[in-house]
Amino acid sequence: MHNRKGITIIEIITVVIVISILAAVALPQYMTAIERGQVGRVRAKVDVIRKAEAAYFSINMRYTTSLSLLANDVPEANAGLTNGSDGEWTYSIAESTDQESYTVTATRKAGVVAKYSAKTVEIDKDGQLIGTGTHPLGR
Repeated sequence: MHNRKGITIIEIITVVIVISILAAVALPQYMTAIERGQVGRVRAKVDVIRKAEAAYFSINMRYTTSLSLLANDVPEANAGLTNGSDGEWTYSIAESTDQESYTVTATRKAGVVAKYSAKTVEIDKDGQLIGTGTHPLGR
C-alpha cells in the first residue's frame, strides 16, 4: 500500500465552495461600508460649503451661487473641486429669488452600490436636508 500525500479534487472543490460562500456574504457588506465612507466625505463637503455661504453672507449681505467666490473667504469650500465636481459628485448652489436663502445640492454621478447611485442631496442654509426620496446619507 502506498502512503500518498496531497490534496484530492474533492477537498479543493470544498475549499473553493466555502471561499465562494464567504465572498458572496462579505462582498456586499464591504461595498456598502465603502460607499457610506464616501457619502460621509460628501456630507462634510456640503457642510463646509454651507459655512462658507454664512461667511460670504456676513461680508456681502447676500448669498452667492459661485463656489469660486466662496473660496475667496473659505478656501476649503472649493478645495478638491474642478468646475464644481470632485469626480464622483457634482456640487451646486441655488439661490432663492429673494436672495435671502440658498440650497446646496450634491448629485452623485455613479455609485458602487445601486441604492446609492445617481442620488441628490439638498441642504438649506440652516443645514436641513431637503432632498426628495431616499438620499445617500444613509438616513
